Amino acid sequence: ADFRNVHSFNQRLPGGQVLKLELNYRSTQEILDLSNWLLSRSPLKYSKQLVAHRGPGQVPEQIEFESDFAEAQWVVDCIVKRHKNGMRWDQQMVLCRTAYSARPIEAELIERNLPYRFIGGIGLLQMAHVKDLLSILRVAVNHHDELAWARYLTMWPRIGDSTAAKTIHFVRTAPDSFAAIELLDQHLKRPEITKPIRLALNHRDDPAQAISGLSDMLEDLLKSRYENWDTRSRDYQLIARLATKHQDLKTFLDAYTLDPISASEANSQENEDIITLITVHSAKGAEAKVCHVIAAQPGNFPHSRSMGDPQAVEEERRVLYVAMTRAQDELVISSNFSRGVAQSSWRPQPLPINFFEGMPHKLVGAGSPSERARTKRHPVPWDDGVIQ
Repeated sequence: ADFRNVHSFNQRLPGGQVLKLELNYRSTQEILDLSNWLLSRSPLKYSKQLVAHRGPGQVPEQIEFESDFAEAQWVVDCIVKRHKNGMRWDQQMVLCRTAYSARPIEAELIERNLPYRFIGGIGLLQMAHVKDLLSILRVAVNHHDELAWARYLTMWPRIGDSTAAKTIHFVRTAPDSFAAIELLDQHLKRPEITKPIRLALNHRDDPAQAISGLSDMLEDLLKSRYENWDTRSRDYQLIARLATKHQDLKTFLDAYTLDPISASEANSQENEDIITLITVHSAKGAEAKVCHVIAAQPGNFPHSRSMGDPQAVEEERRVLYVAMTRAQDELVISSNFSRGVAQSSWRPQPLPINFFEGMPHKLVGAGSPSERARTKRHPVPWDDGVIQ
């Protein structure tokens, strides 16, 4: 769909009558006031002002964090607190610009074993390259794990299902993982296959170092398996950061490879009480009582790839508008200052555009004093009544 077909209606059909649908039945007026302001900043001049049929409600919040992990922890804390106070999981939604920007939130949900579904992206633990990495850690911890052995061995060239099955039967006779590696060496005579497992075992008390080392060691192999390895490798960086919270490989695997209570868009039921994590491009028609729009900093909104293209920037504005207007009662917009995928391109970028620059202070709050204490940075000074 091309928005210009509607936007240029009067020019294309002189004398036509435009009936604006400005009465909104979903959101409260404060949410719509912020959304209206966002569109009013567009050079396209939408001349559209939504009015809430439901009347007034809570002022949206805007909160900034030093890191994506701090943001994720705070957002999930809020979700859990509301649930303890009686709100259903499915009345809360987290909206993200990209699947990658959702990774810290997803990791926090997994670690706390909270029920969620991810719409519009593939979950972190469902990514093939992540399963490849975890298979190595799993065989290092438990050499009887047949599924992990099968995945790891068939990653390598010239090892098919039959060879893998024979090898697995052989190594499972070993008394421990170290002995299993020796048997693997004798059976395959391919040291490049045993070397990653040795590395994992040598760093079994430092899972972050094990993951970082494996990422470097297996780079050539994984590049040959996955076309977009530069993007996928960032998931390994995230997993290494997650692993710093754990004292050894076993506790890390217990937290992240036991099946989390999650559901895909395909197998979840409409009445299932689970948190929705959703990309903004999949969010049209969705709604929730409480919506968190995460990672709303320049580089994500608008995305860095849109810089220098006015039409693309305006499409980004409309995407953010859709995200904000999913909220029924509460809208929380958060941002972080981590160097993420959106800012990591090698190409020189134009100066970032901040969609919230010049926003009147009255349109947003910064959370309660206890919430602001959780952040290390806050929205910038309001001396003149606007956010710079």
